Amino acid sequence: MPNGAENSHPHLQLAREEPVTERRPRRGFPSTGPPDDPRRHATVLRERLQAARAAAATEDVGGYDERRLIKIRLADKVQPEDVARAAGNVQVVSQEEDTLLLAFASDEQLAAFEARLTSLAIGERVSYRQVLYALQDLDRWSRDDRIGWALKRDGFSDQEPFVVDAELWPLERGDEARRLRGAFERWVAERGGEILDAVRQPHLTLHRISCGRALAEDLLRHRDVRTLDLPARMGLEQALVFADVHTLETTPSPPDGAPGIAVLDSGIVAGHPLLASAVGDAQSFVRDAPAADEHGHGTFVSGIALYDDVAEGLREGRFVPALRLFSGRILNALNEGDVELIENQVERAVRYFVDNYGCRIFNLSYGDLFGDDTEALRNVTGYGHVDRSALYRSLEDSVTLWTEEAIENRRHHFYEIPLPEEFWEGSSRPREVTVALAFRPVVRTTRIDYRAAFISFKFVRAAALDEVANWFNAEVPRGDATRIPEYASGRRLSKTIRSKGTVQASTWTFKTASESRRDGSWFVAVTRNDPPWGTNLSLEREPYALAVVLNDRVGQEIRLRTSRLYAAIEARLRARARVRATR
Repeated sequence: MPNGAENSHPHLQLAREEPVTERRPRRGFPSTGPPDDPRRHATVLRERLQAARAAAATEDVGGYDERRLIKIRLADKVQPEDVARAAGNVQVVSQEEDTLLLAFASDEQLAAFEARLTSLAIGERVSYRQVLYALQDLDRWSRDDRIGWALKRDGFSDQEPFVVDAELWPLERGDEARRLRGAFERWVAERGGEILDAVRQPHLTLHRISCGRALAEDLLRHRDVRTLDLPARMGLEQALVFADVHTLETTPSPPDGAPGIAVLDSGIVAGHPLLASAVGDAQSFVRDAPAADEHGHGTFVSGIALYDDVAEGLREGRFVPALRLFSGRILNALNEGDVELIENQVERAVRYFVDNYGCRIFNLSYGDLFGDDTEALRNVTGYGHVDRSALYRSLEDSVTLWTEEAIENRRHHFYEIPLPEEFWEGSSRPREVTVALAFRPVVRTTRIDYRAAFISFKFVRAAALDEVANWFNAEVPRGDATRIPEYASGRRLSKTIRSKGTVQASTWTFKTASESRRDGSWFVAVTRNDPPWGTNLSLEREPYALAVVLNDRVGQEIRLRTSRLYAAIEARLRARARVRATR
């Protein structure tokens, strides 16, 4: 259960240090060297390109303009923009695993690329030849590429008409995106299909279509269709807990100023004895449906979101909500999506709860769960179970430091972490430092590096702030700075692993308090380094949140000895604030 006010304290705010430094550029080009036979390599690529052009001309349908889409498989890690330049300054449409999809504006531009491959095949020097060496195969976006996961598994329905979801290639320019959507919608209508709903966003263009088998097959060959799939459906079994709620203590209201969480699901039984005191608002975003839960799944999820471990509450006979609870109904009585695309319902729900209540936390338990795959999907647990004992307020021996900031591209921010002597003193025992960072960039599903802005962190040890700032500074030559890698001893997750998402965390465990650990200073360096394609999509200053948790909770004797930890950290932060005020 969440910790109460007794023996707890407010979390402490962490201030950013000066200076803000520029990130060092990363040098290098594709590591792929010339193939054993460069001429043969270029000849094969040219032949594959010719075959792809011929197949597209005879098999593909539709398309709002004359663009030619070519799929390129890479043998090495190459920047998409380098491949686009090597192909003649063409447009990158998508990046799918080790594959790029390039858009050539016309047959003439595609012929120019073929001519470049011809020049390479006869031994002439061409620009970007190292990039061309990294190309492994050329093809077109085929029917098989367009088949979505659920459609591949279940196939089309035998009963016509049926419903499918068609995702179109996203285009950055608004005028081109409107032309693409208009041409596609007319094409569907001319062939007897009915568009039931659509999402029209810069990052996602999705149409829900009622059609027959013939049109569905044509959709799988349409040039502007990225994927075709079946609508998602829910199939989550519930383990219902049978307990007489009237034997439990009366559930109090959340504390004043408690943060809110919005559950987007099948609705909520707002009068439920364990939930009623925490429910702030319940709304339906399903056409002609009440906000009330007609299935049960939404109420079940709301209980977990509010209390986490419901079994523990039943054992203790009491439930104490620490959050305000909001409910947005987006699923019907069968716990399935409506005719309307769920992406549109979720957007309306999020906007409503943000605009009216300032909600920043949303729970969406929705997806394709099919039979035997359910258990496997349940094992995808992210960073694991949340420890709620010190989640809302710090304890004497578990102290949270936090900040919210905004950072420019190719810049570093620095935070000194106050690890007082009280953290290190005493016998050998596991002491923990957990660092977590979260940010919310513009995203594109057509890129492996899907984040238009990229922020990450490193936890480092150094003699002083100047030493850290010099290493993380493009203006200081590498030879004049001391190399400072991330501290790896006792680390749970490396930077490479944790940096794949927008919520990043790792824990460092210190069992012994060596002299070097005691004497050194500890810092978190936050870095922003956007991919080239995201420059025009991201904010000049991207916001992020950083939290650092210092834990020293190992038994009653240790607690008695380290009960001064919170006070010692707070005193250090106040001393630093006084120093900053005099600068």
